[in-house]
Amino acid sequence: MSHHSLKTVWSRSHRRQFASWVGIVLLAIAVPVAIWQRDSSEETIPETEARSSADYTQLENQLRSRQWREADGETARLMREVGDLDNSGGVLSPEIDRFSCADLQQLDLLWVEYSDGRFGFSVQKDIYRSLGGTREYSAEIWEAFEARVGWREGGEWLLYDDLTFDLSAPVGHLPVVRVEGDLVWSGFEVVEFFDRAETCQL
Repeated sequence: MSHHSLKTVWSRSHRRQFASWVGIVLLAIAVPVAIWQRDSSEETIPETEARSSADYTQLENQLRSRQWREADGETARLMREVGDLDNSGGVLSPEIDRFSCADLQQLDLLWVEYSDGRFGFSVQKDIYRSLGGTREYSAEIWEAFEARVGWREGGEWLLYDDLTFDLSAPVGHLPVVRVEGDLVWSGFEVVEFFDRAETCQL
């Protein structure tokens, strides 16, 4: 065999071996990267939480019948139940994260479905975010939010009896979760609740 032939055979063999080696190296790099990307994406998903034993039948019946005020009161009751809150009144900041994502998603789903997308925590959260709202309370943004959803008129907070409990209300008007003697929270707690809603992917 000529020197030229030996060189040709060796070169082809060398190229095949080199290509195989490069393929192994790339595979060794690609697999850990793919696993890291998968694990990183999973970190953004809230950990699965089982829904509580709360019964949503009454709320669904009220929403289906468009008994909006009654549904708001039932929502307040359910939130106090699933959040394991006492009957002393308001929700405190440390208690916000007690609301399981599964229960919040169920509450929101019912409100959004039966109001044709006009009412619900996710609707309110999106409005608040569109105004530049974050978990940090801003009086200016909060008042703008209240005005947008119809909780404030002429610079004044509306009394519960003055709210609109039908579909003519502004988008995001309900639920208020502010029933006489029931669940009461201020803007400070609501903006933190919207942050919880964001975490729960409402």
